[in-house]
Amino acid sequence: MPTVTVPLGLTKPTVGGDKDVWGQYWNDNADKLNAIHTDDGTGTAVGMHVGTDQVLSVDGTFQIKDITDETHTSVVTFIAADADANVTVELKSPTVGGTIATEEAMTAVVAITHPTGTILSGYYGTAPTGYVFADGRTIGDATSSATNRANDDCERLFKHLWTMGFALVGGTRLATAQLDWDAHKQLILPNHSGRVMAGRDNLSGTAAGVLPGYTFGVAGGAYSHTLTIGETPYHNHLGADHLHSGTANLAFMYAAGGGAWGQTVEGGTHVVGYNALTGAADRELWTSYTGGGFAHNNVQPTIAVDVIIAL
Repeated sequence: MPTVTVPLGLTKPTVGGDKDVWGQYWNDNADKLNAIHTDDGTGTAVGMHVGTDQVLSVDGTFQIKDITDETHTSVVTFIAADADANVTVELKSPTVGGTIATEEAMTAVVAITHPTGTILSGYYGTAPTGYVFADGRTIGDATSSATNRANDDCERLFKHLWTMGFALVGGTRLATAQLDWDAHKQLILPNHSGRVMAGRDNLSGTAAGVLPGYTFGVAGGAYSHTLTIGETPYHNHLGADHLHSGTANLAFMYAAGGGAWGQTVEGGTHVVGYNALTGAADRELWTSYTGGGFAHNNVQPTIAVDVIIAL
């Protein structure tokens, strides 16, 4: 009696027997083998072992279909033809299970967690893919000659900031962001160089009056500041009031047109007014100037980081 293989069910003729049925066995086996290799991938299911250092060769693409889909439209395609010449691309399994994410899927996730226009303050290093430095230079398309990044991947950020009212090089704006983009214009990025961030004053739609005038991209403040008289606290200078008659105990330094300044009197040095015409001291007292009048530092304890903005 002939035997049958598992799992394909190929018939194995009996050696020295099964006279006149070998042809039928062969035809049946050929049909079963052929059923493995149907073009639409719906043939007999088989297992396959590709040995160490062996290559599963395909013609450019390798496809996996979901045969439970009656229309057979669910297909995953691996394309090897796009790999660089003489380059082996290794895909290694992760240490934990999960779902393989495509570039488009990851882009969609990033678009949710870090949408176009998101500022990340606290990054160190070269701006990663999908970001540029918020450095006041320009972005535009590949032919725009933009100084920060001239690439078509800047289109979303270009249009986003255009809508926010950020300026273009030259200042002239067309009717829409798309028209300016298509015209290869350059848009000026916000410049976060040397600046900390604060919520704009009209974040709620109504001015809070905490930082008046600070709207989108408006910069202000100063590294240092010299106080004016009006900015100093209200105060007075204490001093003794002296009334001297005649010239007793006074050493005068006359100024042009009469009058004296810087007289030395008993008990210390006082600055008094002196009327040279009457020979008597006026009842006045001035204090001398003090202080340096220098600017003071406005910068709180600070550490410098890179600031990037999502494309």
